[in-house]
Amino acid sequence: MNLVMNLKMTMVISRYRENLDWLKELPWNYIIYDKGEDNLPSWVKNVVKLPNIGRESHTYLAYIIDNYDNLPDYTIFLQDKPLDHSKELIKKINNFKGECDFFALSDDILYADGYGGPHHFGLKIAESARKIFLNKIDFFEFPAGAQFIVSKKAILFHAKMTYQRIMDFMIREKPYVEDEYRFFSPWVLERLWKTLFDMEHKTIYD
Repeated sequence: MNLVMNLKMTMVISRYRENLDWLKELPWNYIIYDKGEDNLPSWVKNVVKLPNIGRESHTYLAYIIDNYDNLPDYTIFLQDKPLDHSKELIKKINNFKGECDFFALSDDILYADGYGGPHHFGLKIAESARKIFLNKIDFFEFPAGAQFIVSKKAILFHAKMTYQRIMDFMIREKPYVEDEYRFFSPWVLERLWKTLFDMEHKTIYD
């Protein structure tokens, strides 16, 4: 038996309106955080409704905060059209043996620095990082589309308050306005997940 089947893993899917037929034959436990207004098919189980704010970043934070004291060994974080960013997604998950605490599932691994290049969000990412991390960070590597597997150990490296405060920063404005240049907007946080989970950088809340 593939070792991945012996790991306690939960798949978290951030869904808006996309078809979920790709999920039917998969063996892993899943939770769908649904932000759409349409009705899901009857075969879909384990659904949590969320307001349509904050893209997948808000979804991931909601899962971590709600399950902080009862996490599986590993959590698979995905968007609702995961194959767009990972053409061999299922193969990658099947090949995961629990050998690392952060495993990128996206086909493209991007990076940015705190000096404005090469990714156009580089300066904003560094600015946001300085508001929460204790030490200065000027290089950020991240999987395109924010799709990855992360260990319970890596999530628990940070206090629950860390995730709660990031959530507060993300939705502090009422009504919510999707703005790619806000502090800890979903666009920025998408590029900070790997840094957050590398177990090297403490935050001001840890």
